[in-house]
Amino acid sequence: MGDKRRQWVTWFITLGAVGALCLVGGLYAARTVAHSDTDWAPSVGYAASAAEAGEPITQAAFLKMVMTVYAAKEKGVFVPHGAENHWAAGIYATAKKEGLIDCSCQIKPDEPLTVEEAARFVMKGINRKADKQLVQIDEVKGWVKSADPKSPLTYGDAATLIRKFQDTIQPYVSKE
Repeated sequence: MGDKRRQWVTWFITLGAVGALCLVGGLYAARTVAHSDTDWAPSVGYAASAAEAGEPITQAAFLKMVMTVYAAKEKGVFVPHGAENHWAAGIYATAKKEGLIDCSCQIKPDEPLTVEEAARFVMKGINRKADKQLVQIDEVKGWVKSADPKSPLTYGDAATLIRKFQDTIQPYVSKE
């Protein structure tokens, strides 16, 4: 009878230790998981801090985020006019090669871009990865809180678009 009792005590101690480890792990994960887009962006290197959330983002900085998530297999060679001699020239060349930049896009790397321009990059990226018309421009613009598509995109809005972009293309990236 003593051995049976010892087995039960050992079982309960082991179960208690596993439960405590799960609780501690869960509490740690809850503290480190980014809950909002503005918390998530700095955690993956897309913004220096959540304090930047209200600041406008430049076209080059946003396109760098898009192309990082897009993860093109090959780099582009031809840099679109307006991005030559810019630190993001290679990013622009790859975006052009992948079809995210079309003839109607105004290349202005150091200027803030509008919500509509950013939504167009994201829409083209999603539809190219999915290899079909998966989203429309109005749907992507709707992911941003700003009601005016002509307003400058902020880092906070960029984080929202990029996170949704990443979530949307994930099933298509794993198929490549």
